[in-house]
Amino acid sequence: MKKICFFSSDSRPLYKKDVFRVMALPNGYTIHFRYRFTHLGLDLDKIDDLKAQKCVIFFSCGNDLKNPKPRINYSLREAIIEDIKKNDDTGLVHFYLKLQDFKEFEIQPNQESIIPPIKFASELEVLEKKPMQWHEIINNIKESFKDQLMYKFNFTEKDSNKEIAPKFDIAKSVSYYSLEDESSYSLNIAFYDTSDPNENKYQNIQFEQSGELLKINAPSTIEIGALRDNISYNVYTNSMNFNNTFTFLNFTSRTTNSAKTIEENYNVPIQVQIKKNRIRSFEFAGYSVLALISAGLGKMIADKIDINGVFNLKLTGLMIVAIILGLFAAYNLYSLFNKK
Repeated sequence: MKKICFFSSDSRPLYKKDVFRVMALPNGYTIHFRYRFTHLGLDLDKIDDLKAQKCVIFFSCGNDLKNPKPRINYSLREAIIEDIKKNDDTGLVHFYLKLQDFKEFEIQPNQESIIPPIKFASELEVLEKKPMQWHEIINNIKESFKDQLMYKFNFTEKDSNKEIAPKFDIAKSVSYYSLEDESSYSLNIAFYDTSDPNENKYQNIQFEQSGELLKINAPSTIEIGALRDNISYNVYTNSMNFNNTFTFLNFTSRTTNSAKTIEENYNVPIQVQIKKNRIRSFEFAGYSVLALISAGLGKMIADKIDINGVFNLKLTGLMIVAIILGLFAAYNLYSLFNKK
């Protein structure tokens, strides 16, 4: 079968960071790859026809200019071409790839002229083999990421555990998460430490964020006590006075040696949109109206009881109903203001 194949390599640290992010970002998040015209094995005149097509992202190992080795191309995961922008000023084509499942593909022989180190984006004949788990892909490429804390994350609804799908703004060419203010979520992270447990290497991950709208209930530096692990953290969004805004969250994987010298960092920045929780606003309005109705009904019943001056079972029952409605409204209003 033929597939559009995109390659990143280990020839430069920036390219390896792209690979790290491909492994870290969740399904549905759109990553940005850029290539010079000369590195494309695709017809530039028909480049826009590739939009919405499925593709494969490969990691080409052995391209390290300082330490060249026999080249091996490992497939990482499938993707969908979300958008393409050709820029003649810089001689670049920008591809925006929506990440999909991890899967193994094998490049068929006799295509050397359109694969690295000659071309880095081409339509290739490949053999589709099998879906793979995240840790299996890392096993393939970990020699190029020695002593690194690899990780993969996603956000889920806290109550339902339903995964939140990232969005893509095609006008701004950015992918982002959209969360509601005054709400709770879970941040789930899978870790894989590629270091030798007998060496004095120390891996950790750091969180950095802009603004105060998003709070992750986790230490700013997370030390991992196992070579592989899964950890979940509570995420809270604060109240907003306007419709929506963006905040930035940055994950940085750091490696230090026994002398506490930082050796290499790999960071994964993401954008998070915080928008007004419309449902909560309607709930607040509804419970407020219910509280007013309860108070008004109670006042009318109390006036009738005073006029009659005698015990009336029907009016007493209505008074009890009004009190219950008032307590119900008050409790829910309190819960809305004290959700955490």
